[in-house]
Order: sequence, then structure tokens, then C-alpha cells
Amino acid sequence: MKKILAFILVIGGTAVLFSTAFAPSSWSLSSFKTSKSEAALSSDIQHIQIDSPSISTTVVPQDRQDIKTKVEGKGKVDVKQNGDTLVVTYQKSPFQWLSIFSNTKVTIYIPRDYHHNLALTVGSGDLQVAAQPEQALQLKDVSIKVGSGNASISNLISTSLRTDVNSGDLQLSDVESQTAKFAVGSGEIKGTNYKGKLQARIGSGDLYMDFKKLEEAVSVDVGSGDAVLVLPKSAGFKVNGKVSSGDINNYFKLSNATVTEDVLKGKHGNGKYPIDVAVSSGELTLKSK
Repeated sequence: MKKILAFILVIGGTAVLFSTAFAPSSWSLSSFKTSKSEAALSSDIQHIQIDSPSISTTVVPQDRQDIKTKVEGKGKVDVKQNGDTLVVTYQKSPFQWLSIFSNTKVTIYIPRDYHHNLALTVGSGDLQVAAQPEQALQLKDVSIKVGSGNASISNLISTSLRTDVNSGDLQLSDVESQTAKFAVGSGEIKGTNYKGKLQARIGSGDLYMDFKKLEEAVSVDVGSGDAVLVLPKSAGFKVNGKVSSGDINNYFKLSNATVTEDVLKGKHGNGKYPIDVAVSSGELTLKSK
């Protein structure tokens, strides 16, 4: 009797699921074909806000006057204006929890001459901001949050840059920012040709930062992992480094130096810019190029 009752409940539940799914309601697949996937960018827009859940998202600057989105897979993208903010939101389709619908990719095309603020939030997935080397994306405030996944930023010039990656890697290439705060809970920060002020914090993982020029202060805090700073030979700095458990490798000739197993202090060149590095467990390396 119990088996018959369980069978009836399963059949009934399945019937309800399919009748709900294919009924002409707000949850039907047909509703995902009528989303507004592009919008003109008026002169009063000061912020672009992009929200994506568990998908791969790519932001591409182009010579255009509007914002356009492209979805490869299931789901839809809504583009709406809210005051001076243009909000771009991705929404899953009803059956996207199935594995065959899980590889969705969204590409968002924004005007290259947009020079205001940009905020990106990705729940679980990869994020890429991909500008061309000869035409860097120039913005004011940039905020990036990734729950679980990887973030890659290339050819970006900004007034301020804040990134927060809970679990995953952050890669920077040819990025310049007057102020920057990078936070990774568990993962890696790797940057090449970076220029600007830097504040980086990693709970568990490594940091590798190659500076194009050193023109601002640097502050790095690594819980468990290695910190490698690559600086031009001509850089003028005053380093204050400490490793609680691990090694220190220094390739600069420092004046007024204090070098022990767990402390690295000294001045190079004019000593203009402070470099503060703290590593709880791992290695601290200061390299020249």
C-alpha cells in the first residue's frame, strides 16, 4: 500500500512540474525569448551594474553607443535603466539546473568611450574584462565581486579598482589604477605590467605582481602562501617585510638594511615609496627586472 501511495505521489508531482513548466506563465521557456537584451546609453548614465549568477561572463568594449548582450546557452539578460544606473541582469531559465543547460556564456558589449563607473558581480563562474592593448578601457570607479570562480582583467585604466574574490584566481594584465584593493579568500593574484597604488590581501594562496612602474605605495598581506614583487631596477622604495614562518629572498641592494630569517628592511634608490609586506606562512621575494 505504501509503495502504491509513493508511486502515485511521484506521478502526481511529475505531472504538476511539467504542467507548470509548459503552461503559458511567467516561468515558461517562451518568456525567455522576449527579454530586452540591449539599451541605448544616454548621457546621464553614470553607473553600469552587471549581475551574473553561475555562468561565465565576458565584458568587451566596442566602438558603439549602446549596450548589447549575447547569451550562448539558456536564460535571458535584462537591461534596464534605474536613475543614473544601467542595470544588466542575467536570469536562469526554469530548467537550467539540469547539467545539459549548465554551460551558459554571456558576453556584454559596452561603449569604449564610456568613462564612468562599472560594478560587476558574479556568483559562481568566470569573469573576464577584455579590452584591446591599443585601446584600453578608461573608467572611474571599478568594483568586481566573484563568489567562486576566476576573474581576469586586461588593459584597464581606472581611478579606483576594488576586487573581492571569495574562492578563485585573479589575473591582471596591463592594469593601471590610482588606488587598488585586491582581496582573495582562497586563490591566487597574478599581475603583469601593473602600475599604481596597491593594497592586496590573500587568506590562502600566492601573490605575484610585476610592476611596470612603481609610483605609489604598496601593501601586501598573505596568510598562507608566497608573495613575489617584481620591480624595475630604477624603483625608489623603502621596504618593510616580515615572514612569520618561511623564507625571504631579496635581489635588490639595500641601504640601511636589516635582513634576517624573518625580517627584510631597507632603502633602495631615493626610498620614496613604502612597500609593506607581511607573510604569515610562506615566502617573500623581492625581484628586480
